[in-house]
Formats: sequence, C-alpha cells, structure tokens
Amino acid sequence: TADAYITRTFESGNLYTVSFPFAMNETTTKNVFGSHVEVYEYTSLTEETDGLVLNFTKLSTPQIAAGTPYLVKPNRYAYGFGLSDVTISNANNPVAHTCASTTIAMEPVLTVAANAKTNGKTQYWLAEDNNLYNKSVNLKGLRAIFNVQTNKSNVRARAAFNENVETGV
Repeated sequence: TADAYITRTFESGNLYTVSFPFAMNETTTKNVFGSHVEVYEYTSLTEETDGLVLNFTKLSTPQIAAGTPYLVKPNRYAYGFGLSDVTISNANNPVAHTCASTTIAMEPVLTVAANAKTNGKTQYWLAEDNNLYNKSVNLKGLRAIFNVQTNKSNVRARAAFNENVETGV
C-alpha cells in the first residue's frame, strides 16, 4: 500500500474522465468529489439517425475500480486530494462497444511516457468544454481517452446518459 496525492482540478458540475491505479469506495469517492457526486460507466454504443450514441449509465453507488475508466461529475470543487494507505494496482480495464462497423473504446491513461501524444486520428479526448476532440495533444495521466476504430470515412457520435440528459460529449 501507499499514500497517493492527486494534483488535478475538478470543478463542480463538469464531466471529467478518470482512471486511477487504485480503487475508491463510496465513502472516499464522496469525500473527494462531494456527497452528490455522479459516476458514470460506458455501457453501450447504439446507432440512431443522427449517428452513433455512446451510452453512459450512472452508478447507483458512486465508487471507482482500479484501472477502469469512468466519467465523474463532482458536485464540489476538488484539487490536490490525498489518500492514505491505498493499494496500487496495475489493472488496465478498457471498456469497448461495437455498433455499425465501428468500435469505440474508453481506455484508461494511467501512466504517460515523456512527450506522449494522442495520435490525432483515432484517439479522442474530453476537453474542458465537455466535447470530444481528436487533434494531437499531450497526454495526461489518470484520465481516459476514446479510441475509435472504423472503416467509415466519417463518424458522428454523441453521449447519452441514463437520466435522458445529454451533454456535448
């Protein structure tokens, strides 16, 4: 076990991709992100008339498994939180779904090599404005990227949440 200190900013009400090399139970998740934090898992990929839909389901118990990517919506500002006596894991659990000859995987970025960048083609990242972009950027750890594999020349995708609330993701 070890002590972990995360130096990352989380604003209340925004969506963030997260993936940690340790688990966070419900109590810890609420202590860090607020008592009404929402944690979403990527549950399916479906096709609708306007394109593909990445479907996310809100967890009834907000907790985070080690090495697994999630979307987190804090209900308070969080920056620079420390956790004591966590078990560091080398788990790497991407989540992938396929529909209409396209596979979209949500992959954890747990460690980043020096000067690592997204490839600007198939790897999308979630920006502060809650939109997905695929231009080449420096990767940052403890996040997730969306890896799109398709034989189509153009793919439109949006996110939907189990409460029937959509965002610009």
